[in-house]
Amino acid sequence: MSEPDKQNITGIILSGGRGSRMGGVDKGLVELDGKPLIAHAIEHLKPQVGSIIISANRETERYAEYGYSVIRDTQDDYAGPLSGIASALFHARTQLAMIVPCDMPHLPSGLVARMYTKLDQGGAEVCMASDGEHLHPVVCLMKTALLEDLVRDVQSGECKTGHWMKQKTHVIEDFSDCPEAFVNINTIQELH
Repeated sequence: MSEPDKQNITGIILSGGRGSRMGGVDKGLVELDGKPLIAHAIEHLKPQVGSIIISANRETERYAEYGYSVIRDTQDDYAGPLSGIASALFHARTQLAMIVPCDMPHLPSGLVARMYTKLDQGGAEVCMASDGEHLHPVVCLMKTALLEDLVRDVQSGECKTGHWMKQKTHVIEDFSDCPEAFVNINTIQELH
């Protein structure tokens, strides 16, 4: 089994959405167990990657306090996760990027290693995570060489993350051994 060189992987945390199902609040700054969701994401991702970029469209000064680059979408009006990925990917200086959303506070410690192995063995461009029941396209390991394709497709109106990724050479890593790691928090009810 091949081990990833974490210095060659940039972690990208998506925190640029409207938070509409949470009353319009900036989801990454909503607290769970006494700390913002973005802090949970950083805590889980940091040991697994060489560097981190935060994709955010609001409260950028607050996100910058974590000491990482904060990149706004180049597309206007909250164009969606693909736009956030494209904007952040432009600043990645590695061959791979591990994308995660800010609202999954329990991601597994072996996330990157497992996805890297699957990507490597499958000779793929993208590896998406599945919890055994649902595919999570915004939890993916992808080759940064896809940037040009991604920017072109986002500019031409593509906004469905899963649809775009399935057009690429892709594999899926099955995390049905720990589905709870992929629970995401979209509403205040789910937070409580």
